Amino acid sequence: MTFKDDMVTDMEVFFNNDEFATAATFNSNPISIIFDQTSDNFQAGDVEVIENRLEALVDQAEVPDIVVGDIIIVDSVNHYVIDIDDQGETDSTGQIRLILSLEAP
Repeated sequence: MTFKDDMVTDMEVFFNNDEFATAATFNSNPISIIFDQTSDNFQAGDVEVIENRLEALVDQAEVPDIVVGDIIIVDSVNHYVIDIDDQGETDSTGQIRLILSLEAP
């Protein structure tokens, strides 16, 4: 078994809703996502700006046609896709990172 095969097998544990993933809905279909809230700090003149954003890692096979503006529902709350990292290209494990917002774009 190759390292890549091991990674893909391990991803099943991470995307298990009883482990690290969160149950969600996309286009009326159940999916599993991994939420991550990130912060970026940068300087704007004399002011330090902190940008918080909500990201979700998802198996692209569960959201093959996702585009900016689509909605992912988690616990009856709409999360709007405002960006798709890497223009929707999958990484070596078949996952894509979505940038989400609670506000409609």
